[in-house]
Amino acid sequence: MTKENNNLQITRNQLLINNNWEFNIGKGESFTRINLPHTWNSNDNSKDGKEYYRGVAKYKKDIELNQDQLNNKKIFLYFEGVNQVATLFVNGNSIGKHIGGYSTFAFDISKSVKAGANTIDLEVTNESDDNIAPLSMDFTFYGGIYRDAFLIVTNSIHFDVLNNGSNGVLISTPNVTEKMGGLNIRTRLLNETNKNRKLILVHRIISSNGKLVETITKNVVLSANSGVNEISLAGKVNTPELWSPDSPKMYTVVSEIKDLETGSVVDQVVNPLGFRWFSMDPQRGFFLNGKHLKLTGVSKHQDFEGLGSAVSNELLIKDLEMMKAMGANCYRSSHYPQDPEVLNACDRLGILVLDEIPLVNSITESEAFSGNCHQVLTEMITRDYNHPSIYSWGLSNEICILAKGRIGSERGNDYDNYLKKIISSLNAKAKSLDPFRFTTQSMHYKTDRYESSGVNKIGDYIGANLYLGWYFGVPDSLIVSAKKMQILSGNKPLMISEYGAGADPRLRADNPRRFDFSLEYQTQVHKAWLKSILNNDFVAGSFVWNFADFSSPYRGDTNPFINNKGIVSYGRIPKDAFYFYEAVLAKKPVINIGMKNWKYHSGIGNSPGSASKKIVIYANTDEAELSINGNSLGQKKVNDYSAEWDVPFRNGKNLIEVSGIASNGEIVKDYHTIDFNLIPSDLHQMKTGDVIRVNAGSSLYFLDEEEKAVWMPDREFTKGSYGFIGGKFLVNQNDRIEYREGVADNIKETVKDPLFQTQRIGVKGFKADVSSGQYEITFCLADLSIKSKSSVYELGKEDDVNKANVSGTTEFDIMINGQNIAENLNPKKIKGELTAYEFSTIIYTESGLNIDFIAKNGMVGINGIKIRKIK
Repeated sequence: MTKENNNLQITRNQLLINNNWEFNIGKGESFTRINLPHTWNSNDNSKDGKEYYRGVAKYKKDIELNQDQLNNKKIFLYFEGVNQVATLFVNGNSIGKHIGGYSTFAFDISKSVKAGANTIDLEVTNESDDNIAPLSMDFTFYGGIYRDAFLIVTNSIHFDVLNNGSNGVLISTPNVTEKMGGLNIRTRLLNETNKNRKLILVHRIISSNGKLVETITKNVVLSANSGVNEISLAGKVNTPELWSPDSPKMYTVVSEIKDLETGSVVDQVVNPLGFRWFSMDPQRGFFLNGKHLKLTGVSKHQDFEGLGSAVSNELLIKDLEMMKAMGANCYRSSHYPQDPEVLNACDRLGILVLDEIPLVNSITESEAFSGNCHQVLTEMITRDYNHPSIYSWGLSNEICILAKGRIGSERGNDYDNYLKKIISSLNAKAKSLDPFRFTTQSMHYKTDRYESSGVNKIGDYIGANLYLGWYFGVPDSLIVSAKKMQILSGNKPLMISEYGAGADPRLRADNPRRFDFSLEYQTQVHKAWLKSILNNDFVAGSFVWNFADFSSPYRGDTNPFINNKGIVSYGRIPKDAFYFYEAVLAKKPVINIGMKNWKYHSGIGNSPGSASKKIVIYANTDEAELSINGNSLGQKKVNDYSAEWDVPFRNGKNLIEVSGIASNGEIVKDYHTIDFNLIPSDLHQMKTGDVIRVNAGSSLYFLDEEEKAVWMPDREFTKGSYGFIGGKFLVNQNDRIEYREGVADNIKETVKDPLFQTQRIGVKGFKADVSSGQYEITFCLADLSIKSKSSVYELGKEDDVNKANVSGTTEFDIMINGQNIAENLNPKKIKGELTAYEFSTIIYTESGLNIDFIAKNGMVGINGIKIRKIK
């Protein structure tokens, strides 16, 4: 081994070709100009019950090449991700097809290009295909060229560009200690000239501070047009800087092919290198570099509000920086290989990665399906092989949740046997490609099918997807279920690969309960879960499901077509649970006001000129002090990383300030302003412009982003105030959810789904003891007579149907103070089922508002009432 300088010489061109593509969808002839990354599903993923487009689209681009780029050169097109089948033509010549929506791939187009203009045509489809994984999933199959695309120009002697997304250099670190970092570098070289060539293969190891620490060389002779030549070289770095989440020290490997006679660089590629070693123990958990490390992290899908899957590298990196700032030390790339920049950022930031293939829910019993899974696994491992952040390869997720045939039946046995065959062969393939990392699969809580097929015994450790306290059970039983799954799987090491709870950023509760989708309940159960995870060593680690809300075209819930289990919103606004995790995990002083994602609130006065609301802060200081509008409410001890105050809000703008002193003496502060709508306890004090908004049939506060205001929970009438007379909440009940207000369906023609999903049924009237004046009264109505079916992703009985006290088709009259306002009102006839309907009337009163609902048949159902004093 010889030492030499580390000056880089650029010998290949890798040109980003994202701009000025033309796009055509369906059978249309006209093209529109677009830039990459691009998906045609960014804004059409299931609106008002309409299916998002899954079909064929065409992309076209002209590329200019000069003769110098063609002389003794090789030309490649390199795509980081196209979903899900891509067929390439260049100048009308068929080049090839790539199958699979989440892998990086390249095509050699050298024989089809010419000097001057060259036309690139890429046909893309995201159509369903039984032989391509995934078959079904709780996320959107975005179609398009949704990651970066490159034109790569090399010399005819070059590193292998066609090696499943890698650059032809694979680096492993099989033997690492604090004193020595051993490495092995496998290199794939090609001589695509007509002459034998004498060359020097050079690998330079450069430290994190730019210092050359080692050079590995070998003289090689490549025969003319001999195909791929693989050369393995070993080396070592003494006393290496070790990579870890706290100190992610990175080396760089610069690999070069040099001409032996002239010393000129023929080709060059650059790869990351990190020295670390890890192990897992069934009882003691995860160890990195010989030290115990509790893995605490998140899973994340790749889409973003308004963009779909076509997310810039900058936004992807910001997500990871946000996770790191929160204190996460691991990341699950659910449920597919993600953008290369994601892994580059994980290397740099110090985030350990579980990298997964998109084998989700079920399989097709065909050789074509199995072959596709093996190809996707090969592409993932090969492309991502060099990243020190990756500790494990994921083989599948909840692969038995849609298994075919009953256990023990002939059909079930055949399916289980084929399933075991696929997972076993994938595990063997992963080990052959990379014997130095773990393999795993994530299983949902119903373990019987995993046991009957024997799939639960495959892999180095198990991932348990557990939603105790959400879909079923209570949070405290999380660890009991995890231990049971571990025992049934042969006492392998265990990680909790998913746990979470839904939270609509627009819903808050004074008394949170399971499945109410309030921010408070989500935080409450996460607090219980994280405490259990941290206190049990046999749980090697955990991944919150999910970092961010994401698109899910078959979900109902309070925000239709969105899985809202994220601890940040679809647009990356933190929820309360995020602030809790940051307080627990971040290695920095932290203090946050939990209400920060709400700029508006409402309440009924409980003292002269003010209404009291509970404000929770999340902090890792010993104490905290909170002030409202400059008035201190005193200091409180921070217990379980939180503290709370009853805060008196006045009408209008209110400034909340909180501060605490960290253990290092640093003062940490947070501020937030809330515009408060104070409803007087005595409605005779209502002034012109004052508004009462009632979220009928709901115990939740609903943040109306259109009106920039909050709808209050339903209440029964009390003298001097307002409320309903008679009736009860519309409730969905089933074996998993003993109580859920309203329905879980998309309500058409509105974005205020939570307001129209809940309903007070059988209501007789509504009364408000307001003073004399003119009032505008708005009624919010929707026919909720359709029963909501459970989703398979709710992890309960797949055939369960909600047992709802539904309103049915009802005609009714509305009278206000004895005046008939509406006759034979029927929301279903007016707008149809599950469709929002609002109408308003203006009334002058001298003695309050007495609203009567007179049913003609069935039960009257009211979704919301708004009363605004005009004058």
